[in-house]
Amino acid sequence: MLHFGNRYDRPRHRAESRRKNTAIAPLLVVLLFFAPTLVHATVLHVPSMFPDIQLAIDVAVDGDEIHVEPGVYLETLTFGGKAIVVRSLAGPEVTTIDASGAGPVIRFVDNETEESVVEGFTIQGGTGEELGGIYRGGGIFIVDASPRIMGCFIRGNTASDGGGIYASGVGSTPLFHQCRIEFNLATFTGGGGCFEAAAPEFVSCEFFENDALSGGAAWCHFGAPTFRSCLITYNDATLVGGALALVSTDAFVNESQFLWNEAQNGGAVLIDDSTLVSQRSSYYQNLAQAQGGAFRIQGATDVTLERCSMAHNYAIQLGGALFVAEADSVVVHNSILYWNNGGGPQIEVAGSTLPDVTYCTIQLGYAGVGNIALAPLFPLQGTSGDLSLTEFSPCINQGDPASLPDPDGTTADMGAFYYESVVTDFIRGDCNSDSFVNVGDAIFGLLSLFPDDGQATTCRDACDSNDDGLFNVADVIYGLQALFTVGAAAPPMPYPDCGVDPSDVDTLDCAEGACVF
Repeated sequence: MLHFGNRYDRPRHRAESRRKNTAIAPLLVVLLFFAPTLVHATVLHVPSMFPDIQLAIDVAVDGDEIHVEPGVYLETLTFGGKAIVVRSLAGPEVTTIDASGAGPVIRFVDNETEESVVEGFTIQGGTGEELGGIYRGGGIFIVDASPRIMGCFIRGNTASDGGGIYASGVGSTPLFHQCRIEFNLATFTGGGGCFEAAAPEFVSCEFFENDALSGGAAWCHFGAPTFRSCLITYNDATLVGGALALVSTDAFVNESQFLWNEAQNGGAVLIDDSTLVSQRSSYYQNLAQAQGGAFRIQGATDVTLERCSMAHNYAIQLGGALFVAEADSVVVHNSILYWNNGGGPQIEVAGSTLPDVTYCTIQLGYAGVGNIALAPLFPLQGTSGDLSLTEFSPCINQGDPASLPDPDGTTADMGAFYYESVVTDFIRGDCNSDSFVNVGDAIFGLLSLFPDDGQATTCRDACDSNDDGLFNVADVIYGLQALFTVGAAAPPMPYPDCGVDPSDVDTLDCAEGACVF
């Protein structure tokens, strides 16, 4: 703080007074120049107004934004509880905050809320906050705070727990949106992130090549982590949970993909004394050196896998898809388990209640209502990592009829990716789509079934005259009987008027324009 002395003091020498005034004058000019800005501005600029980001944070007040030009900023940041936005102007590719081994890159330890925002930086070179001889949160360190981290690369940080991120406290609900958490290392837990009694939410984030002893991408202990639309790939844990290690926690995973993760147990996910709900998520080519290629499930655990796809995962010992040990409840519903462990048993159970598996396709079969054992017909049988359904997949519309319909309005498909059926109006029996049911449809149907000139119907559902879910010669016979046999049954609805299939549980579809008006 500048000290100008008592205004009633009298200098003993005029020369000494002039020297003091000369030294103070430039400082006064600077203060006068910046004073209006500091009082009224909502946007502070780095480095044109402030040479580094922390100085701008120190000056900022709630509601301000700090805009940062491209460059490498060798510093560490502490928000100090301020509700401010720190935003790069050109994105993380060209704007980096590098701690250079001086601790966490960014600290949130003063009850920051969602109004404290970091956006568009590469956050690197952090080594964590020391707590009792253990270093936590190499890139971002959070205690009882809930900031928003948007569009950042959290990269190349190290710590004992939480190489990339550490968050603790029941009041910690940080949000990470469109972030890449990659190449971080934890010597103990959580290469990408370690979360203790916290409830972080990751939306459209990618965890890539993070490493730890346990929990390659993330270690979650207590709390309630959420992963939505995330891509979790090539993470590695020496012991458990190549991607996620969930210990005494309540986790939610939705529309996420787990690929090429590896651990001793639980190639993708270890679940221990925890609750997990995984919806519309896929697990592909995860590897367990011992048990549970995709999942190892153990302890007083409650797990629900809803509309998930597990394919080409591998466990050297047991359980290519699932290894279940002493779990309270495991429910697998509307899901696909195929080609895990090279086609051997998809689920292995040791000393536990059998999982409740229904409306799934499982290689070699599995007891349960609605289960089938047919190959799902992924593109290239899923060997490309694409676990979407192809046109003739037996999983289309074969999920639980009591489940919510797929977004296309049809009965639930099995697996993480629904097949978008084309739902159009048609007349059953009108195989040539001319809006009339007559002998011409029988002829057209035969030509479509046995083409010699490339002829094919554009509406197989209309050609399915008997509505048995198949298009074959029986439909031609059924249609002719309906036309020429007295008392024969008419085709089921929609007939005789144009409409939609009221019981669309088959894999037949129609191109747009099946009815001509």
